[in-house]
Amino acid sequence: MKHIPVLAKEISQIFLKYLSDGSVIVDGTVGLAGHTIDLAKSFDKKDKIVTIIGLDKDLKMLDLALKNIKSVKQIVRYI
Repeated sequence: MKHIPVLAKEISQIFLKYLSDGSVIVDGTVGLAGHTIDLAKSFDKKDKIVTIIGLDKDLKMLDLALKNIKSVKQIVRYI
């Protein structure tokens, strides 16, 4: 399933500007993890470590999100 997150680059730029190393981000509607992946990659490029917690009511979407997140170089922990 192809999904293009809306304003992902702009959101990443804002988060990079205002969040410091070690910040925690909560993605309340993780969906296919498009924003989560973009945020993780953006912070990684700046050598910043963040924790991103992805939530979704739809368990099928969470399963797809976990599969999509495997493309991210940063450490991913499943809780």
